[in-house]
Amino acid sequence: MAEYPQNVLIVGAEARYPEVEYGWIQPGRTLVDALANPLLRVSRFFEKPTARRAEALHRRGCLWNTFVTIGLAAAFLELLQATVPHLTRSLGVRSAYSRLDQIYDSIEPIDFSKAVLARMPGRLVVMRDAASGWTDLGSPSRVIDVLTRAGARPSWLDSTRASAPAMAL
Repeated sequence: MAEYPQNVLIVGAEARYPEVEYGWIQPGRTLVDALANPLLRVSRFFEKPTARRAEALHRRGCLWNTFVTIGLAAAFLELLQATVPHLTRSLGVRSAYSRLDQIYDSIEPIDFSKAVLARMPGRLVVMRDAASGWTDLGSPSRVIDVLTRAGARPSWLDSTRASAPAMAL
């Protein structure tokens, strides 16, 4: 990141299916060519697309947003200033550590992916993660899917499946 201090790096996972609950990254041109992990510009960023768009993104080889982001604090602050300046004003010079709790309680929550990342793809770079098998564990069905694929059979799994017939497993 020393060569791209104004950018934020996102780790993009290989998409295994057209998920509509994830953000998607459309990689652009190669910045740093490497056999294992080339560094690519982000061409576009889609937050929670429709099923039709997710299918198209999957076919085009787009990546899932893992939300693993790396960058200098100044790069993150510049992104925030460009997209949600009212939040950065709340954190201005007048803010002291003793007031951070008060400031945090008073600011409006935002969806960082939608309000910031999707609006500034030109400031993003992506590194493809093909090896980890990343999955967002934000739903019980995804946790169960990961356990099943790993061959894990926790004792509570059978009782969970029996008591939750409507859950997509």
